[in-house]
Amino acid sequence: MKGLLPRRLLFWAPWIALAILGAVSLGDLVRETLGEARAGLPLVGIVINFIIRFIPIGLLFFALGLVIEVVEQEYRAGAMDRRMRRLLFWTPRIVALSFAAFVSLFALDVFAMGYGFLEALLALLIHLVPVGIVLAGIAIAWRWEWIGSVVFIGWAVWYVAIARGFPFFVYLALAGLPFVLGLLFLLNWRYRAELRSGS
Repeated sequence: MKGLLPRRLLFWAPWIALAILGAVSLGDLVRETLGEARAGLPLVGIVINFIIRFIPIGLLFFALGLVIEVVEQEYRAGAMDRRMRRLLFWTPRIVALSFAAFVSLFALDVFAMGYGFLEALLALLIHLVPVGIVLAGIAIAWRWEWIGSVVFIGWAVWYVAIARGFPFFVYLALAGLPFVLGLLFLLNWRYRAELRSGS
């Protein structure tokens, strides 16, 4: 009984850390939303902004929970059950496509800049370059998961290196989510034969 306590703590520690990180990021998100309310943004705009910000954070925590669960199943049972294998295979692909859609929203601001049609089209194409990088990463990762892992972890490192002065939830959405996607693709590569066996 005494020897089981540290092992139980070992399994609970990642979930506790995830809960703390979730509370901090949700607090930062709420603080930002309240700031918009004090600034006089209409309620519809506040709700839309909150939803747009919450979606990548929610995907991040779902993906992190999946990483923890995969590691725990492998450690406890030595293998993943069928449901977990399917989740591990499809989650990084679907979440990465959702991340590409999220990043593409930032390109829409070109239409509010007063450009002419051709200037707006050129600016839109330039703003969509990061989306193209994400989509190329997904296409590569679908077949060669370890390369996709390098692409997404590289994106996360690049973003942290260049971005300054943003709220915490922005770093979680634009660096944390790609980093966890990289981990998921790395796990896909590690358990490739098991995931593709179809059993």
